[in-house]
Amino acid sequence: MSSESGYRLAICAEHLDELTAEFPLEEQEIGMKLMTDMYGEASKRIGLEVLVTGTAQAGPDWYSIH
Repeated sequence: MSSESGYRLAICAEHLDELTAEFPLEEQEIGMKLMTDMYGEASKRIGLEVLVTGTAQAGPDWYSIH
C-alpha cells in the first residue's frame, strides 16, 4: 500500500498482542518508528485510560525476532 507520503507499508497479520507488517528494507527505520508510535496514539484516540505501548522489531521473518 502506498500512502500520500510515498511509504509502502502493508499490515499483514494480527495475533494476540502482535501486529505484523511488511515494508521495503530501505523504509525499515521509518516503518519501525511508525509501528511503535501508533500503539500509544491509537490508545489515546479511542480513549483508553491506560495507554497500550509497543516496540517494533525488524527481521527477515517472524522466527528471527522471537
